[in-house]
Amino acid sequence: MPWPERDFLLLAHLEKSHEGTWECTVTQKALNLTWTTAWIDLKVIAAPSYFSHLLEDDATGWLFQWTGSEMGVQILLGIIVVLSLGVCYVVYYKVVNVYAPSRNEI
Repeated sequence: MPWPERDFLLLAHLEKSHEGTWECTVTQKALNLTWTTAWIDLKVIAAPSYFSHLLEDDATGWLFQWTGSEMGVQILLGIIVVLSLGVCYVVYYKVVNVYAPSRNEI
């Protein structure tokens, strides 16, 4: 049976404490022999966050890819929210001042 054409193994439900080198050892007690049959150098990485999805998605990647990191995405989203609130504030008070009856008419 040939080996699979990949150089990684996907393990579910890992924690950061599982990181390190794992070895599979076999012991034969009758002859007092021990040998290593396999070893895995395991590195546990964090799950992707909402910001990394925004960074890598095809629909939103054009807007966020130039930031280069999740922190850049957070900063850009903050700027977009502040600018949007500012535009809403200006539009709301401009409409209120233009279309609302003046205080002298009341």
